[in-house]
Amino acid sequence: MEKTGVLEKAKKYAEGVGNETGLDVIVKAFVDGYCEGIKETITSDENDIEYVDLGLPSGTLWSSDFIKHDGEITYFTYDSAITMRIPTEQQWEELQIKCRWEYYCKEGVFKIAKCFGPNGNVLNFLINDVFDVDNKLVEGSNKVSSFWLMEYSDYSSRRNTAEIGKRIDGRQRTCSPFYSPEFKLPVRLVR
Repeated sequence: MEKTGVLEKAKKYAEGVGNETGLDVIVKAFVDGYCEGIKETITSDENDIEYVDLGLPSGTLWSSDFIKHDGEITYFTYDSAITMRIPTEQQWEELQIKCRWEYYCKEGVFKIAKCFGPNGNVLNFLINDVFDVDNKLVEGSNKVSSFWLMEYSDYSSRRNTAEIGKRIDGRQRTCSPFYSPEFKLPVRLVR
């Protein structure tokens, strides 16, 4: 962020917290500054995202990978994820139905799913982690590729996650479970 806009933002911020105690102001400034920094990072990362045209009937383009920071997958709570262009359940269903899927294992363990669009272009879905509210790895989550989905507005479906993997019997596994919004999952973007 450039210095020129910082002073104006600071003055505006100070006007908004005029009646709070000093400690409250410092805490609020830290939190607001942290959130603003995260927002700028996400926006910057979104601008650097490459999209793949799979030739889907809806015209939806899928990001070629999860959002990453310094080459590592970034994990978001659901509230953070829904501020971005994450896929809807309908877009996820279209991807499952209209594309051809191949699953690859190493030493019997699922590692990657390849999604071939109707036009032949490919998306890769590598395994990744899911973290609970205490930032602990959710058991078994590192055996599938998971990412947030935008829920239907009435929340009746209770499906906010896409999962891709391979079952023990060797058959494909694509599903849409529900994770607590406080969990942390990766984000795959669409447009």
